[in-house]
Amino acid sequence: MAATKRCLRMGLAIGLCACAAQAARGGLSVGINFVGKESISFSSMDSAETAGAEPQAFWNNAKSGSGSLSSLLDSAGRLTAVSVTWRGDWGFLPNVPNDPGNLRLMRGYIRNLGTDPATVTLTGLGTVFGGTYDVLVYFDGANQGTAWAADYRIGAVTLRGTDPANTDFTGAFIQDGGAGGNYLRFENLQGPGFTLSAAPLPGSMAAINAVQVVHTPEPATVGLLGAGLVVFRLIHHRARRR
Repeated sequence: MAATKRCLRMGLAIGLCACAAQAARGGLSVGINFVGKESISFSSMDSAETAGAEPQAFWNNAKSGSGSLSSLLDSAGRLTAVSVTWRGDWGFLPNVPNDPGNLRLMRGYIRNLGTDPATVTLTGLGTVFGGTYDVLVYFDGANQGTAWAADYRIGAVTLRGTDPANTDFTGAFIQDGGAGGNYLRFENLQGPGFTLSAAPLPGSMAAINAVQVVHTPEPATVGLLGAGLVVFRLIHHRARRR
């Protein structure tokens, strides 16, 4: 009987460790900072700079209007199998100070290339995130006195993003819920990759300053971890009383 209980406790401990490892993924993210033309925007970020509505360090700098990067860093500074390819024109916000953190993240951007939407494609996400993840799309362009409105699409989901007129980024992130803002959030996505497209409405432009993929732990995993901890403590308490 004693051996059986020891095996049970060991099994619970192993299971809890596995659940804890899965839940810990919830803090991981992968971020891409669209620098634009580096010699003009000077908005490449150092690895230690923390930025974003979901704050993270180790942003991957994507330079020029079009290009690709492989083996992206995650928010813990580890190399991953994630790759990104992007296509568009470039731009930058001259009125946004080139200061570390959020301001530098939003200073450069890519935008639609003529009548073609700007696109960003990520692959290899399954090896980092496993289950579901959210995608945050940051946008703010040099629109001055004209509001820019664009449709941002991933798969079958389209979100409208509006960059208000005469409003440059000052350091605060505002999720666009229909009244304007500077970032959108696609929730509970799955799969090893996706393509984001940004298509402007007539008379507008579509900017993408940054893209951030944030792991979202499944509720069942979090609940199982909590329940397992309760059971483990109960068994341990009874064993000590004996």
